[in-house]
Amino acid sequence: MRIAPRVYTAQPDIDRLQAIALELPNDEHVQVTLDDGRVFTGIVAARPITQQFYDANGDEGTNGAVRLEQSALEHPEDARWVDLYLDQIVEVRHLDRDEPGARHPLHSANNGPWSRSG
Repeated sequence: MRIAPRVYTAQPDIDRLQAIALELPNDEHVQVTLDDGRVFTGIVAARPITQQFYDANGDEGTNGAVRLEQSALEHPEDARWVDLYLDQIVEVRHLDRDEPGARHPLHSANNGPWSRSG
């Protein structure tokens, strides 16, 4: 049984999670910002997919997770990976293809697929 901190059943929330997954293709070098302000940089190990999870209350719903591999070129002993739930991600920056400072915000004022509604 897969457990996630939060699960979603409303279609707009599921659409948002799927849109985030599309921003995280295999082997893409990205920087992601989480809803709590933490920032992680790494290589997407595999494109995430939305899946069914249970939350701590036993409620079933949708979420997803992405694994970012964080290499340490000068200090390989510091190499690691981090697993992040898709619903935590509020911004994705593609480091290999973006102009400096270009960002892909996942929040928008127009409540489009990047907005977070819960």
